[in-house]
Amino acid sequence: MDHDGLLTAAAVNLAGWHESSVRALDAASSTGAWWWTAPTPAPWIYFTAIELRRPRSRPERHDALDELRHHLEDPAGSFEAICDTFGAHNFERVGLHRRSRGRWYARPTGAPPTDATADIIITEVRDPADLAAFERATCLAYGAHTPVTPFDIHDPAILDDPAMHVLVGRSRDGDGDTVVAGAMAYVTDAVVGVYGVGTVPGHRRRGYAHALTTTCLAVAPDRPATLQPSAAAASLYRRLGFLDVGPFSHWG
Repeated sequence: MDHDGLLTAAAVNLAGWHESSVRALDAASSTGAWWWTAPTPAPWIYFTAIELRRPRSRPERHDALDELRHHLEDPAGSFEAICDTFGAHNFERVGLHRRSRGRWYARPTGAPPTDATADIIITEVRDPADLAAFERATCLAYGAHTPVTPFDIHDPAILDDPAMHVLVGRSRDGDGDTVVAGAMAYVTDAVVGVYGVGTVPGHRRRGYAHALTTTCLAVAPDRPATLQPSAAAASLYRRLGFLDVGPFSHWG
């Protein structure tokens, strides 16, 4: 698969992860010719629009912009977070501002590298109690406020989606019960998307993110893996065999 095909597959996966997540929260969404959109309010971590494929001509760019403009005019929308999948647009003309730029990373198919981390126990979330612990830990990992009530961000209904894999890590040198790291993997036909890899402060630099990522890769080793890493995390993913496959931008 070439880089453009990988980015298209990554966008479809990102939209699938969003669709599963916001549907579980009873938020509306829709898929058009060019965009996945969620016009009703959803938690801050979610995009409200994700570009699904790259326009190839001026008429296609016009059609894609028209579809996005229609979404932006929806009175149900109170907040906008737009994923310009291919980093190819200037949305200032529709009143948006670029919040950030980044690079997509992808890893070819194949078994993940052997993980030597011995002091973390990784399990897949199967029940609401573990999901609430995952939610708290990942909010701490990303420096965000923890939910006022459990499941404000991740509803237990996502656990019914066989494509969704929610992972928690517990430190062997702690009490053995407290979740100190988490990650998510979402499997679609072409790729496995890796999301939300994070470690709680005070437990970093122990290889937990590495261990969680390799566990995500093992969910579907027959598919390439894709993610949108922070600049600080990019070196970790390069060590795991990920390659830079193209730009993206986030607008709001």
